[in-house]
Order: sequence, then C-alpha cells, then structure tokens
Amino acid sequence: MSELIQLEKRGHIAVLTIANPPANTWTADSLAALKATVEELNDDRNIFALVVTGQGEKFFSAGADLKTFADGDRARANDMAQRFGEAFAADGVPWRIDCRRKRLCHGWWPGMCHGL
Repeated sequence: MSELIQLEKRGHIAVLTIANPPANTWTADSLAALKATVEELNDDRNIFALVVTGQGEKFFSAGADLKTFADGDRARANDMAQRFGEAFAADGVPWRIDCRRKRLCHGWWPGMCHGL
C-alpha cells in the first residue's frame, strides 16, 4: 500500500484516507494503491462498506496532481488517464456493487450510488 493511502478497519467498515495534503491529489502510486486496496476489500467478507475521506480540513481531493503533467508529456498524461479509469471503473472489479452479497458498496461519488 502507498503511504499516500491509509486504511483503517472499524468493525465492518473500512475507512480509506487519502493522505496527500493539502489538496489530497492522486498520483500514479496512490491510484494503484487505491485499486489494489479496493480489490483486497472486495474479498474481505467482514467488510460491508467503504468510507473514503481526505486528510486535513481543506480538501477531500482536488483530483490529479497537476505537477505530474507540468512537462507536457502526453504519454504520462495517457498513463494517468488509464490509471484513473482503472481505479474508478464503475463496471470493473473495484467499484462493483452487490450489497445483497455484502460486497463492497460505495456512496461517496455523486451519481455512483447505484443499488444502495
């Protein structure tokens, strides 16, 4: 797990904290860690819900770390777009919702609260 992602389990709830203040931006490492963490939690039958929060008081998350794109490297931008797509895929493994089977459910992303 990346040091930019912190995970705490509280009973049947997992609390994932984006730990990249002040804006809690996403990097290639933190997106990979998010994907791996959610896949791991999906396999944990004792976890029924995931809460995602940001460290600090200013931001939940400002999105991608814009410093990543400062040099104008299109390949890097494409790689980051791919990583975002994989980490936040609504139809993929990480965010698949099946509350009847007590699979990982989410409701923190507006418009993504299907089946809750």
